[in-house]
Amino acid sequence: MEINDNVLRKTIRATKGTKYVMIVHPLFMGATLDRYVKQREGEGWKIQVVNVEDIYAAYDNGMATPVAIKAYLRNARRSGVTHVQLVGAASYDYHDYLGLGSVSFIPSLYAESNEYIKYTPCDACYVMGKNELPFMAIGRWTVRTLEDFENVVNKTLAWKNSGQESSKTALLIADKADRGYDFAQQLKSISDKIEENGWTHTEVYLDESSNAATAHDEIMSTFSEGPSLLVYNGHAASSTWSFSRLLHQSDVTSITNSGKTAIALPFACNATFADSPYINTMAHQLLAAGENGAVAIYGAATMSSFGDNGVAMGKVLENMIAGKTLGEAIKKAKRSLGASYRDVIRNGNLLGDVTLEMK
Repeated sequence: MEINDNVLRKTIRATKGTKYVMIVHPLFMGATLDRYVKQREGEGWKIQVVNVEDIYAAYDNGMATPVAIKAYLRNARRSGVTHVQLVGAASYDYHDYLGLGSVSFIPSLYAESNEYIKYTPCDACYVMGKNELPFMAIGRWTVRTLEDFENVVNKTLAWKNSGQESSKTALLIADKADRGYDFAQQLKSISDKIEENGWTHTEVYLDESSNAATAHDEIMSTFSEGPSLLVYNGHAASSTWSFSRLLHQSDVTSITNSGKTAIALPFACNATFADSPYINTMAHQLLAAGENGAVAIYGAATMSSFGDNGVAMGKVLENMIAGKTLGEAIKKAKRSLGASYRDVIRNGNLLGDVTLEMK
């Protein structure tokens, strides 16, 4: 791509030694962002904060396109950047044709992830090379308001300060088996892995004899106690985990885990979908609706493969336990799987801080 403003391009180029780039909509520039950057820099990160509108001006004549962001990130890779944070939610109605006041603060790239889904929001596509594998770790804060942003930053900074990164506590939830999908059995490798590493965990597994309302109450109670890891395996829609309504987005405000939020790993369809101009989805509710819920969510944005999800999540968790940042754990898992796992690579989005760690 021809660069249209070489001076501006040089101004926003990642400086020597920068490992972490934050691409930020101008609404979210200010004291809250500065507070986050100060803490991360105190932990040793060299950060470059870039206004997304400057990227548009430098790479696509001021047009607000994802193509400009992708071009910028190709150059950032050459400068040695390893982690990218997008600050701002996307909307598929980026021209507001529906008249809902929709704003796409940082646009999504959309890609075919499987034979059924042709337009999956694909943040990994921003950092994919010709081999269709990610070359940098990438995450997104799906914030739409300054209140959302304040909530997300507060819970992110509290993650380390509260000791969550080293608490080794987990809540594992499984939907009831359905049409050959044994969700509880697939979680066994996860429970074995965390037990081997000294974690304690609670299991809430739904089966034919279970009462869904009782399981829901147990999930709410245990989630409120503040486990650092939340794993769900089962069916889902953009507003609910399990069609038996084990956890619904309307439940999130009643979870009392502020200061002790969880990294959520849902093996489920639609778990990170957050591009709707109509509603705030479950993903948005967990991440940004308050200082409770989840500090980060990794999972599929649209319909996904049961088997591939299980393989991918095992590798992500293994990398996290080994001390990788959350973003690096996901990137490394995708690269180890290879391009044949197209659905996992394109469909798996991280909503949350790409630099989070579990000790």
